[in-house]
Amino acid sequence: MSKIKKRSPMVSVIMSSYNHERYVSEAIESVLAQSYTEFEFLIADDGSSDGTQEKIKSFSDERICYFEYDVNTSFKTLDMLRERARGKYIAQIGSDDVWRKDKLEKQVVFLEQNPQYAVCFSWIETIDENSHVVKGEDSKNSDFNLQNKKAAQWFAQLFWGKESLPTPSFMMRTELFQKYGGFHFKYRQIHDYELWLRILLNHEIYIMPEQLLFYRWHVSDEHHNISAPSTRGEICTYNEMHHMFGMLIETIPDDYFIMAFGDKLFLPDCHTHEQIMCERMILLLNHPNRAAQQVGIDFYLTYIDDMEFCRCLEEEYGITRKIFHELEASRGLMAEVSEQREQLIQCQEMLKKVLQGDEQ
Repeated sequence: MSKIKKRSPMVSVIMSSYNHERYVSEAIESVLAQSYTEFEFLIADDGSSDGTQEKIKSFSDERICYFEYDVNTSFKTLDMLRERARGKYIAQIGSDDVWRKDKLEKQVVFLEQNPQYAVCFSWIETIDENSHVVKGEDSKNSDFNLQNKKAAQWFAQLFWGKESLPTPSFMMRTELFQKYGGFHFKYRQIHDYELWLRILLNHEIYIMPEQLLFYRWHVSDEHHNISAPSTRGEICTYNEMHHMFGMLIETIPDDYFIMAFGDKLFLPDCHTHEQIMCERMILLLNHPNRAAQQVGIDFYLTYIDDMEFCRCLEEEYGITRKIFHELEASRGLMAEVSEQREQLIQCQEMLKKVLQGDEQ
């Protein structure tokens, strides 16, 4: 007798947890309490050493499919969950975040009615370690609760580092999520940032202007919020941004580049491939992020032996080799290190004068 094939759910909710014993129950409860019920809930414990596993196992719901890892994989569990997702749509919840009861319902309805959008985000409400709503300067609401715009505008704003998308709130068409390979977890710090830039090159996104997610913000990395400020995180972010910008700058089609960065072009009427190559380099060199500036230097060193690029750069943009080397001295990682060294020397000199004055 043939077996009856189990019907695929409309939504696949994925969650990976690591040492979130304090928060994971609240996250799971918020998913199971959704007004929209046609979902599967794929949960992985990523080698927790606290009581997270026991908290997850305490839930008995037929929609939950649980996977357990003995050793932490540093987010690779999410790749496994992505591959197992059977729903038409995929959503991810952080194991320390909380959903509003109607989150899935509102996003499913929107994506069903608006096939032109690949991803639907929502606004957020910031909460602290005790699930209290955070207001004022400590809130992250202003970073994420943004107004909608066209894909090329989003791309430029994100590329320039002026805005952020509320990743913890996303719902995406699973077919596209799989096509793009989901998050690339070689980027620990910027995996979401990198994915949205790739998506925006080909698809429109939408931010629902309703606070459907309670986003937990930790003031330190103690609770494994990888966005929390730390020296280690800053170093990793620089390295990842350098690699990402280097990969991305080559993939932006010329016409899209002009559409996205029209207000930043050195020559507003540029149109040849060589001109746009020069514009890419200049854009990177003028980027506020030192990692992007370093890619601009790399770009020059890679292409300056190309006769057409060199001619265009010198004749149409006035950037000779001498001028570039002057620019190079004030850009990139080593320029930042040099500036910090000079600041340290100035501080030491000031302290020395103060101490000498006290002795007198």
